[in-house]
Amino acid sequence: MTAGSSGIGKAAATDLAKDGATVVITGRDPQRTKAVADQIGGIGYVSDFEKLDDVRGLADKLLAAYHRIDVLANSAGSMYKVSELTADGFERTLQANYLAPFLLTRLLLPRLAESPGRVISTSSNANVQGRVHLDDLNFTRQRWNSGLGAYGTSKLMNNCSRRNWRGSRPFRLSPSTRASSGPASPRTGGCSASSKP
Repeated sequence: MTAGSSGIGKAAATDLAKDGATVVITGRDPQRTKAVADQIGGIGYVSDFEKLDDVRGLADKLLAAYHRIDVLANSAGSMYKVSELTADGFERTLQANYLAPFLLTRLLLPRLAESPGRVISTSSNANVQGRVHLDDLNFTRQRWNSGLGAYGTSKLMNNCSRRNWRGSRPFRLSPSTRASSGPASPRTGGCSASSKP
């Protein structure tokens, strides 16, 4: 469970642990990640999704520690009011919400396929605000709109790429209805990309 140290990730991880699952959470704050992992009887790994090397390191640790991965729940997500680039050169929202989870999923996919596992990605109705402009993923020419454009685009990209994870289907990740509450039909703003803003 990425971002399992707070928010929806923490709530879902707590529910899964109560149901008897072995739960591994990630978070960027070491103290909070350890506290939540201890609280739910899970295992915690520190990883900052604004640093792609952290994501690669996380994948290496998970592959070394676990011979089976039944579910990868990508629940990390942020929205920033100010546009900034990460050290990797990507817009922060896009990297934290889409690029980092995409990278982690790609790196874990062979193990997930062996298990066979399932990939779950959180989304948002804000995806209908998203527009994928491949020549402006850093939002240098698009309207920033207090971060809503980048946030919606990142969620739209999650919806679109999820279709490519072999054997995966969209599922709700909602602590109010349990993390595995059944198939969902997310609204999408269309999975086509444009090269013009």
